[in-house]
Amino acid sequence: MNEQMKMFIECHVPIKSCNFKCEYCYVTQNGWWKSEKPDFSYCLESIDKAFAKERLGGTCMINLCATGETLLYPEMVEVVHKLLLCGHYVMVVTNGTLTQRFEEIAKFPSELKEHLFFKFSFHYLELLKLKMLDKYFKNVHFVQDNGMSFTVEIRE
Repeated sequence: MNEQMKMFIECHVPIKSCNFKCEYCYVTQNGWWKSEKPDFSYCLESIDKAFAKERLGGTCMINLCATGETLLYPEMVEVVHKLLLCGHYVMVVTNGTLTQRFEEIAKFPSELKEHLFFKFSFHYLELLKLKMLDKYFKNVHFVQDNGMSFTVEIRE
């Protein structure tokens, strides 16, 4: 079934912390690596009502992106799950290194995973420095092997 998207919704996730320390990044420049964890309780309670298809007028494309690493906290798995249960398409921007989050998300039913898209930011120098290049690509392949869509995004 071809669903027409009603709208694109860009959601800034209030996570400033990151497991990387890329020298060019504002997280590094501002020393936010270990910022306070955001309070997800209101968000989790409100998603069903706030993102109901009826309220928004139909199916939406929702992009989740944090200032730091979007999947850093375990609660983000539940946020993604709830948005998918609302019937929307969800994109998640990530540095691709948090294997446990991908493993948790891979347990979602296939009909939800078909509406999920990961935007893997390729931070080559940081991946090399942290010896995480293999881990990154294993996670990309894991996502692909588990029926989820993705892009690998390289910036100059």
